[in-house]
Parts: sequence; structure tokens; C-alpha cells
Amino acid sequence: MNNFISLLLGTIFGFSLSFSGATNFTLHAQLFLFENSWLLIVMASAVTVGALGVYLLRKHKAWGLLNNAPIDLSPKGMTPNLVMGAILFGIGWGMSAACPGTAPTMIGEGKLEGLFLVCGILLGTIAYGRIEQSLR
Repeated sequence: MNNFISLLLGTIFGFSLSFSGATNFTLHAQLFLFENSWLLIVMASAVTVGALGVYLLRKHKAWGLLNNAPIDLSPKGMTPNLVMGAILFGIGWGMSAACPGTAPTMIGEGKLEGLFLVCGILLGTIAYGRIEQSLR
């Protein structure tokens, strides 16, 4: 049942990304060139809904649907790894004109570019993990 719920929620999220235009390279490029603010509005809406959701989850001391355990919503704090990850995320997004979250949706839409994005994400994640281990 947990796998079905996860698949259903992921499918709804993917359709939402596709419907909003988040899988369109042109919209991403226009966003970064300040020519079109549609994706900015989509992201601001998502942040607003997410913030409201977190507020309500905290207020009602919510429990997880899949594991029936309390949801830990305590602040995690800023770390150097978080800052480095955010920088790498931004560079990758700017270079590819696609958010990593949209890559599986692109594959679902039949866009070959999505496969290249997923490969880049995996290679970047592996490289970061090895670099981080070597710095310890």
C-alpha cells in the first residue's frame, strides 16, 4: 500500500510539473534571462503552499501516512555542506536550464533530454560524495 501511495503522489506531482510548464527548457531560460516570470510565479506558489503545509503539520503535530510515526519538522540549521550543495544545485540548474526535480517528468513526457539530465545528476552526486569523503 505504501508503494502505491508513493507512486500516486509522485504521478500527481509529475503531472503538476508538466502542466505548469516546468519541463519546458525555454521557460527556464526565459526565467533566468528575466524575460518571463511564469515559473517564478509557479515556484512562489509552491513555496507558499509548502510553508502553509509545514505550518499546519506543526500546529496539528502530524504523523506520517506511510510509517505512522511523528513527523520531525525541527529546524536543521545551516551547514557548509548545505551551502555547497545549494551552489552546485544553482550552477547545474543554470547550465542545464532544468531543475533536477523535473528530469523524471521529462522522461515521462518522452523527452530524451531528461535522460541526459538524470545522468548528469547521478554523476554530479557521485562526484560530490567522493570529494566530500576525501575532505574528511
